[in-house]
This record gives sequence, C-alpha cells and structure tokens, in this order.
Amino acid sequence: IGITGSVGKSTTKEVTAEVLSQRYRTLKNLGNLNNEIGLPLTLLRLNENHERVVLEMGFYVPGEIALLCEIARPQVGVVTNIGTVHAERAGTQETIAAGKAELVESLPEDGLAILNHDDPWVRWMETRTKARLFYYGATPEADLWADRIEGLGLEGIRFRLHHQGDVLHVRIPMIGRHSVHTALRAAAVGLSEGLTWQEI
Repeated sequence: IGITGSVGKSTTKEVTAEVLSQRYRTLKNLGNLNNEIGLPLTLLRLNENHERVVLEMGFYVPGEIALLCEIARPQVGVVTNIGTVHAERAGTQETIAAGKAELVESLPEDGLAILNHDDPWVRWMETRTKARLFYYGATPEADLWADRIEGLGLEGIRFRLHHQGDVLHVRIPMIGRHSVHTALRAAAVGLSEGLTWQEI
C-alpha cells in the first residue's frame, strides 16, 4: 500500500498499518523514511512473515514517486490531498498534483486507487490510473463517507461513517476535523483488504 499527498501521509501510514495489523503481519516505514533512501531501507526489513507493507511516499521533484513505485510496486495507492507543501522545489500546485499522481499511474489494472473526493486536485487523478477507484470524503458522492462530525476536545472526535448501506457511529482518539479523513483512509484500506468493521 503506497500513501502520498501534501499533508497527512505519516499519520495515515501509522493508522493504516495499525488497522491492517489487526489481521495481517504488517511492515511500515519507520518515522518518515519516505524517500529514495528511506523506502528501500524499509523494504530491506521485509521477510517471509510479512503479509502487508504500508509505505509513505514523499515528493520533492517530478519523477520521484514514479521511482519509489518502481521499487515498491504498490497494489493500492492512497492520496490524502494536494496543497502547496514543497512548492519552493516543485513549483506550482499543478506540478505537485502531477507528481503525486505518479502513485496512481503506477498501479496495476487490478489495483485500487483510494482518492479524496473532497479535493478536486485528487479527484482529477481518476483520469491518470488504470486501477479501480474508491473515493472517501465528507459527501454522499464518495464510496465511504462521514457526517455528523463532532469535536470532543481532548476526548477525540465523533462521527457517522457510511458505506454501502452500513452506518457506523465512530469515536476516535484523534483531534481535529481533518482526523476524520485520516480515519476514512485507513478504513478504506481495511475494507479493500477484506477486514471486518469490527477489525477496522
């Protein structure tokens, strides 16, 4: 599973790996070892006991994520959002979006692109992949979506989660509305890997 985006990569990687580890022996990047040095170092820790690998993929210049995907061969790609982080090196938001899209471009036809429906730059990536599409967000147009979002201060955040007629009332120990998207991303990966709602 490859994860990229302007903001939220590391947290998404951590939460996704935690979800997958409910069933699978899961390897993940340590810290934010997400570049052409850190990602191979993570893969060198792989052994025959691992069943899933969750890899954060960083971006500074065009072609970087394509290289990381050549090394890692992701089957699932998750994109968080597109902002102007690293714009001093990468340039425009268009350049950043194109660079992050290298993840979904590298996915096989039987792979899965998990995209943020709430971000137009990420939604545009549906045109850049052969893989199946799965959208998450805060709108019923997404495959997995949340509503009734309520901040509980240091107690976390509460919301309703919707997927194919299922409605779950969820509370997570993370702070801020943006954390709902993190939870949705991890849940989407869990669903794609066959986990039950109880495991997720």
